[in-house]
Amino acid sequence: DKLHSQARFWWNETEQQDVFADSIKMAEVHGTTIEKIIFNPTLQNGLGEVETIVIDPHNFSFWPLNERRQEKWEAALHYYTRPVNQASRK
Repeated sequence: DKLHSQARFWWNETEQQDVFADSIKMAEVHGTTIEKIIFNPTLQNGLGEVETIVIDPHNFSFWPLNERRQEKWEAALHYYTRPVNQASRK
């Protein structure tokens, strides 16, 4: 009961229903969905919390490109656009 109540609290507190809805929409449009799970230290007033990010399949790839088995990938890549001035500062 305690585990169930904590899981329900986490689901509601971190608004996982919204993430789940985004994931379903992405699957309906592209036929697949990709979720990236990261620890975000800025959440929970600086204490940090796990965050789920739904990634557009056009912004995801893996290396080597000819390897289809996830266990054999050397890298899973998430890329996104940036304004030119922001990229040039880096």
